[in-house]
Amino acid sequence: MICPKSPLALNPHPHPGFHMLGAEVSSRIPFIPSLTMAVLPDGIAQCTAGTVADPAQRRAVIVAGCPGLAGLAEKYEFTAYVVTTCPEKRVWDTLSLLQKVAYAASDEMGLCWPDHESRWSASYLGDRKRMVSGPMERTSKAILMKLPTGMTGEQFDIALARRLRRRAIGCWAASKEGIRHCRSRRLDPAGLRRKAARPDVVQLARLPASDLIAFNAGNEKEVVWLEQQVLAAIAEKPTIEDRG
Repeated sequence: MICPKSPLALNPHPHPGFHMLGAEVSSRIPFIPSLTMAVLPDGIAQCTAGTVADPAQRRAVIVAGCPGLAGLAEKYEFTAYVVTTCPEKRVWDTLSLLQKVAYAASDEMGLCWPDHESRWSASYLGDRKRMVSGPMERTSKAILMKLPTGMTGEQFDIALARRLRRRAIGCWAASKEGIRHCRSRRLDPAGLRRKAARPDVVQLARLPASDLIAFNAGNEKEVVWLEQQVLAAIAEKPTIEDRG
């Protein structure tokens, strides 16, 4: 998720000339935890009953890819996307900023993919039946969530980030399983610990790209899993200290 201290937490200016390119990768994911559906709390119905229609209380969950990430995933034999959040009206601005800072383009050793491979696009399956009731709406570019009364956008971001943390590829690359996976292919795990290549354009330090998640947007079972995590996140009320 976008940490408040992250470049993506800023309010970027629109980039009307930004051309999006898809970055689908069909390779399997050999290392992620098993796909278990989220257990929704008993009070989820009461929690979502208080949702409001105010756009300021709606949050977008973006699943984004780019050619550089697709190439990295193919090299390391897995599928990954950036799964991040933003206000409903700032989806395109967020995608534009991903390109502006060359998000995830640099590895721990400073090696970067070319600029033309940082063209980020939303890659969500929006052609399936939309939810006609409840807090979640599926669109072609994002999952839109109506937040419960009293829950801030930052609290939702923290709750969802915590639920997705087990699939962060940077964390996995440092695990025994990740190191074994990379070494068996004669690859350096450090290549999966990504950072923005141009954070200086927003005057911030080079922070880890913590939103890179092992996930396949082309797999129905995994899309349902992600939506379950999103629904479960609105039943939580984390504090800022829970972000780490």
